[in-house]
Amino acid sequence: MAVSLNDIITEARQATNTLNSGFFDDTVELPGYVNDELSDLYDRVVGSYEKYFIVSKNFTLTSSNSIELATLTGADPSEQFYKEVGLDWWPSGVAGTAPAITVYPIGTYEDRNYGNVGVSVGMFGPARQYDLVGSQLQILPNTVPFAGVYTLRYIPNAPTLTNDVNLPVELERWKKLLILKVTKRMKDKREQDVTSISTEIATQEKRIDDAARHRKKEGKRIPNRVRSGYPGGYGGPNGWWL
Repeated sequence: MAVSLNDIITEARQATNTLNSGFFDDTVELPGYVNDELSDLYDRVVGSYEKYFIVSKNFTLTSSNSIELATLTGADPSEQFYKEVGLDWWPSGVAGTAPAITVYPIGTYEDRNYGNVGVSVGMFGPARQYDLVGSQLQILPNTVPFAGVYTLRYIPNAPTLTNDVNLPVELERWKKLLILKVTKRMKDKREQDVTSISTEIATQEKRIDDAARHRKKEGKRIPNRVRSGYPGGYGGPNGWWL
């Protein structure tokens, strides 16, 4: 069953005995409470269950090794970029046509230039990696054949509930927690005691956090990289081989 913005506001009003009270505004104030607390809840849930929210976008690089994330994800708020999950490269030139090659992220900012040899030479080596710099996604080093078809898998921004946008299905199981958090905001404004509700919120949030620690972690393959030529980083022309 869909959970609407009005459903959450009504239940929070019931919990605070303010169903017919003009103390709160239903047009701006309470929707603001709901979406503020939803954003906080979303951050916590993404930390434990990020795969629930993954969006995939295909793109092609030709003459440039970078792409603007806003161009890739579009103007729809429900698909705007929040954090990346991973990047695939399709050697076939067609997204979804096997094999998919995992493009690994740059580990630290210093890694971007770790294989530099001299000021004028720049980065080189056969292994593609990606980096997020400001509003751009870049394939590095820019001396590799970066052109190709890619799929970015990422988490979009937290949803914003309106009269036309309901709570995402993936978050419905935490509807009670969201209502509790909105109710606490309302009680705070009325200067009511929030000790018990704060304890209940903390208990439910801990359940979300614990679920992440107790779930079986998916193993990640560590690439077998052989360095030769130059020490560290991309290691020169014969550097990191996957």
